[in-house]
Amino acid sequence: MPILFESRLTRVPKGAAARFAAAAVALPALGLVARYEYLWRKAQGLIALAESFPRDYHAGYVGDPPATYLVMGDSTSVGTGAGSLEATFPYGCACTFARRGYWVRVINVAKVGARIADVVSEQVPEVEAWRPDFVTVSIGANDAVRFTDLDAFASDLRTLVSVLKPCPHVYFGSTPDVEMLPALTRFFAARVGVRARQQNRFLDDLAPEAGVRIVDLYGHGRLDPRFNPGFYATDAYHPTDAGYRVWRGLFEKAIKQEAAVWIGG
Repeated sequence: MPILFESRLTRVPKGAAARFAAAAVALPALGLVARYEYLWRKAQGLIALAESFPRDYHAGYVGDPPATYLVMGDSTSVGTGAGSLEATFPYGCACTFARRGYWVRVINVAKVGARIADVVSEQVPEVEAWRPDFVTVSIGANDAVRFTDLDAFASDLRTLVSVLKPCPHVYFGSTPDVEMLPALTRFFAARVGVRARQQNRFLDDLAPEAGVRIVDLYGHGRLDPRFNPGFYATDAYHPTDAGYRVWRGLFEKAIKQEAAVWIGG
């Protein structure tokens, strides 16, 4: 049957359909780019604040036995997202060590954006330099998000754990559940979640024989924004004071449990 009438609404100029299809793909992509640019700008302010926190300070009473606490890791050890030094988990750990009867000197050598290879190349030499009594490590999130080669991650982790073995007390945070990060798209979050679990299996295998105590930031320290959106800072990537409070509690619990053995409670 011949077409006797064609609505102008259905008539599409040649090539327009392709342009419409391209726009349908491009507009969401542009929106995603704009969102990440916005979050990146927010992150810069959070980083600047955290970088202003002291990196060499004391906790406790001058008359107590001196002890050195070395903080290693990435931006979470620096405290990016926290509103003050006091809200960071290393500060909480320092206070816990001090309450066990020590005049604690805190040396924080962590670096924003660090991956485990950076810790090995840039922060490991500080272990020999300071010969710390206490060490905390928080690393792995950037490796998961950037898909560090798993063999390389395992090799660097083995090196790091070996270097830390002579230190009397080491508390090593597992790779957090980065799948929870609001900054990530659902598809990407699922992939980095798998990578975080793979990295943590390496830590589970290596830590016990080196005497390194694992602090479970992945499971017990999961910061689920569905439970509390306030766990994440304005960059949707770093913890807030509330998020760090969860992690601080886990580190402090591990310290207290071990302290009952190393100084008789």
